[in-house]
Amino acid sequence: MIIKTKLTERDFINATFVLLFKRIIIKIFFAVMLLSVLLFLVSAFVFSIISVSQIIMPLIFLFLFPVLTYFSAKRSYASNKRFNETIEYNFENEYLSIKGETFNVQASWDKIYKVTQTKNWIFIWHSRQQANTIPKRDIWEGDQDKLKELLDKHKVKNNL
Repeated sequence: MIIKTKLTERDFINATFVLLFKRIIIKIFFAVMLLSVLLFLVSAFVFSIISVSQIIMPLIFLFLFPVLTYFSAKRSYASNKRFNETIEYNFENEYLSIKGETFNVQASWDKIYKVTQTKNWIFIWHSRQQANTIPKRDIWEGDQDKLKELLDKHKVKNNL
């Protein structure tokens, strides 16, 4: 089974946000910041206590963190030309082959950490922190089922 894909800058930025916000620590962090802003607003209206210094830091984190993440992803995409290449994933019975315009990688199935999916993405994890990204729009209808069978056969952890 062969899947060809090319990530646009927008794809790369979206995938970066998906990967970032799937982490539980980031979700907790944003929940705490949002809760502190809400508590400030309630205390400001109920007790008429307005201290701008209490709300500045949570607001900075709530808005600055996504903005910095966006520009960081944009910079990463621009600086690494491999992100912009057409990539061909060849799912063989013995191994996974990943070919780009300037690289070629073969990994046996026991070297694949896991494969996960979200609504729009499939991530092939080589370690806990490194993943290849495949947009689901580039996967034919029956290919995802074939991929699941192949992963199950080789005992690769997956949620397909």
